Amino acid sequence: MKIIISGFSSFFDVDTNPSELLVASLHQNFKKSSICENKYKFVDVECKVLHVSGKATDEWLQIKQNILEDSILNKGNNEEVFFLHFGVSTLANKFNVERFGYNCANFRVPDECGWTPFNESIMAWSPLFSPKMKASVEESPVVSFTTNDEKHSSYVGQTSSDKNHCHVRVQSEGKWDEREMHKDGEEEEEEEEEEEEEEEEEEEGKVENERESNLESLDPDHLIRMPVNARLESKVDVSQLVLDLKSKGFQVRESSDPGRFVCNYLYFSSLALCCSRPNWRSLFVHIPVLEVSPLEEQVSFAKELIGCILKGVDREKAESRRERSA
Repeated sequence: MKIIISGFSSFFDVDTNPSELLVASLHQNFKKSSICENKYKFVDVECKVLHVSGKATDEWLQIKQNILEDSILNKGNNEEVFFLHFGVSTLANKFNVERFGYNCANFRVPDECGWTPFNESIMAWSPLFSPKMKASVEESPVVSFTTNDEKHSSYVGQTSSDKNHCHVRVQSEGKWDEREMHKDGEEEEEEEEEEEEEEEEEEEGKVENERESNLESLDPDHLIRMPVNARLESKVDVSQLVLDLKSKGFQVRESSDPGRFVCNYLYFSSLALCCSRPNWRSLFVHIPVLEVSPLEEQVSFAKELIGCILKGVDREKAESRRERSA
């Protein structure tokens, strides 16, 4: 398994970012000796401190994607990959393990490149159907999202998940009809108006039935626009992970709101990247400031976190083997 750990550098009014110090400490720990149990000594770990900007996270994830997919295509190395991201929350009094990432960039202050998006989509198209990722999809992965923006989305839906995939329940607003592209202007306009009226009249009655439509039945050639309020859920069993960490004495909680700053920007992008690979996972953890949790405690927490993550992966594999043999 390959574990890719990231933290962030200083930004705005955070002169010392504990996630930068944490990642640097983990890097030194891994260089000296395994921080996990002996059974995990062959885990390949790399650490990276990121500039606090949307541009930096985009560039870094693109580089990681290219390297990992090149390894798969050219070397047949389809190993487990785990993205583990750390960021600071100045309001946190516990470690917050984030369950969701949201497709919304809404920065309260400029990032370190001066970008201040206001309710902008991080990803315009669903990761399953984006042209960039279409070639790398091996199985029917999942995209989970919700939206109220019917005008600008082809499909809308509700969220759910299982251990290996993100799932979506979608409400279809209709598919492109290729024949419409060849009709004359007036006839096309009249038919469009009639269709709109019919859709409006029937919409309320169809919602519940259409919501159960399955994404796998859709034609991959029809791209799905990702709404700004979409969310992706980690493949990690966050609830179980939090329980495991609490049993070891840590002050930790499950969180469903990572904010909408660069931490969320990275997390959503990372979750989207993992959607097309069943054996790729991503998780984001918000850590408190050093005054609340000293660096030594944070390093200890991160070590236990990684150990629990690896045990969780082993647990899922064992369950999968039992299900196949049943």
